[in-house]
Order: sequence, then C-alpha cells, then structure tokens
Amino acid sequence: TVLAEGAGFTSTDFTMQFLRATPPGRLEARAEVIRRGKRRVVVEASAFDAEGRLCARYLGGFSTLDG
Repeated sequence: TVLAEGAGFTSTDFTMQFLRATPPGRLEARAEVIRRGKRRVVVEASAFDAEGRLCARYLGGFSTLDG
C-alpha cells in the first residue's frame, strides 16, 4: 500500500479495457502505482490468462482523504 494506516481514498476516474474473453481457469493480475502525489495516486493493472495472454487493462486515479 502507498497510504498511511487508517488513511482513506476515493476513486476519481478509471478506464477498463477488455481485450479478450477469459477462458475458465486461473487469471493473474499485476498492478503498479504509476504516480503517487500528495493527494492523488494513479494505478495501472493488467490481467492475464493461464497462457500468459493479456485479457484486460485498467488505469485508475484515486484521491486520498484526510483522516
């Protein structure tokens, strides 16, 4: 996590792109914080099927809330 314990957040925007149908079975997700500012966090994530093929991508923005 990039937030202090007890800190809150709210989503401000997101984009989800579904690139292929996912077959039954296990999916793997990988996420990375792209930017962490004082009040804003931007996250990117990808989901892969069991064959390692990219199935979906996510880009989201969050604002931190004062506790």
